[in-house]
Amino acid sequence: MSVIIYGERRYGTVEAYGGEYAQTRFFHIWFVPLIPVGSHWMTSRNAGYTIGLHGKSVLAAYGRVWGPAIALGTFVAGVGGNPLMLLFSALAIAATVVAWSWRNLRGEAAIR
Repeated sequence: MSVIIYGERRYGTVEAYGGEYAQTRFFHIWFVPLIPVGSHWMTSRNAGYTIGLHGKSVLAAYGRVWGPAIALGTFVAGVGGNPLMLLFSALAIAATVVAWSWRNLRGEAAIR
């Protein structure tokens, strides 16, 4: 008999500054975010406000988790003889890097 781990969990922390940040709750299976449930602006570790679904947070969560898996799969397919898959692998790696770069606010204009 196998155990299936599922539930809701927060992913996609973005725009962090001064201890505050946006996060999105996802329904997950085996800690892989599948369906966004709602977003929150967190003011401390366990306190925050409900906000509308935060698109950047959703994209960050998907990019951080699914990006490396897609990159690995397309890289293996590319090495196996399909050079177009190597391009998709590079794009998936780039998307993952961009998703991680959204974690903290940078620059004076963004912080304001």
